[in-house]
Amino acid sequence: MFLDVLFPSRCCSCGADTTRDRAVLCRTCLDSIPVHSAFFCPVCSGRIPNPAVRCHRPSFLATAAASYDDPVVRELVRVLKYKGVRSAALPLGTLIVRHLELAAPHGYFDGAVVVPIPLGAQRARTRGYNQAEEIAKAVADELRLPLLPALLRRVRHTAPQTEVGSREGRLKNVLGSFAAENVRGKSIVLVDDVYTTGATMGEAVTTLTAAGALRVVAVAAARA
Repeated sequence: MFLDVLFPSRCCSCGADTTRDRAVLCRTCLDSIPVHSAFFCPVCSGRIPNPAVRCHRPSFLATAAASYDDPVVRELVRVLKYKGVRSAALPLGTLIVRHLELAAPHGYFDGAVVVPIPLGAQRARTRGYNQAEEIAKAVADELRLPLLPALLRRVRHTAPQTEVGSREGRLKNVLGSFAAENVRGKSIVLVDDVYTTGATMGEAVTTLTAAGALRVVAVAAARA
């Protein structure tokens, strides 16, 4: 209580006092973030209102909750990844759940498991946690699905995708960087923080599919 008086929590967007629930983002600012209402094709970026109908096959089902151009979303991702504010994962997870409820038919994720994009060991040691796993925890909690991060792991160190310019370079950078446990017959919700070219998600989906996954939906909190 004494520390709350000295160091009250503030909304990272509007500065409102959020000490009562120790939230990084107030409810008003969270509710003001526009959420996408449909999946998109990872090949042509076209909207996919019905996940059973695809414009390109084979392709995985990709989706993102909001736009990275939204300043509030961008700030949440920034403080989560670079400032150690792990609680920023909670509103990002809420945005993903709101989006999935709009984009997918009722019951679409029944029986699914939630898997985060794994972080390389070196970056995990530096950061102290995996931001994608923090978001995935929030998603799993809200959807009441199992969180199984051990199903997918990094087996090769890669340069950060933000340091690789072209799509071709990003595809090459992550090639062969994942390994999966036996996921035969499982439906998987694959979670990351930001979807840019889809190279990382695509490689992870390929790995999970080769390991027997029945269906993989790749979802990010934001799309750049």
